[in-house]
Amino acid sequence: MAKVLRPITKSAYLITIAGIKGTWSKCAGGEEEFETGDYVDPNDRKKKTVRGVSKVGNLKLAKPYHPEEDAPIVDWWQNYRDNGEPGDVSVTVQSIKQDKQRTQFGKPRTYYGCQVIKFKDPEADLDSSDAAMLEVELSVDHLERA
Repeated sequence: MAKVLRPITKSAYLITIAGIKGTWSKCAGGEEEFETGDYVDPNDRKKKTVRGVSKVGNLKLAKPYHPEEDAPIVDWWQNYRDNGEPGDVSVTVQSIKQDKQRTQFGKPRTYYGCQVIKFKDPEADLDSSDAAMLEVELSVDHLERA
């Protein structure tokens, strides 16, 4: 009998920013892309491609805001922002299933040389039942996979 594949359809992310762990519902970007160049090999007259340096795209994170749970990250952001040039931080992303055990799957990714380029404070709306969302966007220097 053929094995039935069950792809992951609902997951979250266990994310550590500057040593502060939290569960985030959205994680986008952070893709690694390489510069390329083309040349013609004079020996066989075929066009070839050479790969150059890599660039990692911005990492965009979002989660429903919980005041007590998210106080450490908000406090960290205020300190980061108020200290001028606070330096780079590292961010680790681990995918987790939405089950009771919060089972981890896949290999974690660690982004280095990150700088916060956007921190959107949660906005609550009296006329809506939508959750207030905390959003963070970081630039990334490089990526390592475990």
